[in-house]
Amino acid sequence: MIEAMGNAAFLTSSFAIIAQEFPGRVATTFASLEMCFGIGMIAGPTVGGALYDIGGYTTPFVVMGLILYIAGFVAFCVLPQASKVETKGVKSSKFND
Repeated sequence: MIEAMGNAAFLTSSFAIIAQEFPGRVATTFASLEMCFGIGMIAGPTVGGALYDIGGYTTPFVVMGLILYIAGFVAFCVLPQASKVETKGVKSSKFND
């Protein structure tokens, strides 16, 4: 259930970010996102199995956890912060204060 909630939050937020950041190419960007998600679903068990063979049970979790931390840091640096996002046509918002 926790993974499903995380996946739902990820997909919802990524679609919202894509629609805001790439308004002229929404369909192409959505297709790219879904393609990368599918490749990850295919390659994930293979990479996890290889990491398990190399270092045992904890290795896949440690390696993927580190990759997620690095990806989160990169996303934090690259994506616009909520205070910097322009709210077009919104009269009152907690971001406009």
